Amino acid sequence: MKSKFKGKLLVNLPKHNPNIDILRGNFGREFLAEYNGRVRDKYRNNSILRVLSESNGLVKGSNSFAVVLANEILAQEGLRTATQADLELILRYRPDLKLRENYEDIGLVLRSEGIQIVILQEI
Repeated sequence: MKSKFKGKLLVNLPKHNPNIDILRGNFGREFLAEYNGRVRDKYRNNSILRVLSESNGLVKGSNSFAVVLANEILAQEGLRTATQADLELILRYRPDLKLRENYEDIGLVLRSEGIQIVILQEI
């Protein structure tokens, strides 16, 4: 044939295709030590933040506040926790990570000048 086939990619991959995984092993232990140290020293051992632990080599636990602190720590390494969109892609393309038994809290913040109470009453 003289003409070349001009197809499209089956899957559109983003330009930035990051490495993904669950916090585990030595990195997970180091992260957890840093996290717990900040909870103790910076946040006076706040019980709302004392939700992460290690089990079978994996860092487990979550709440919306913990995710914020985790991202603060992970940002030092150029990393972050997964967003809702990231999780959907991971579930679709990386079932080997077995995320179905893990979770990250996803939250929504509503803010508007002067009408927060009205919005909250309607929710």
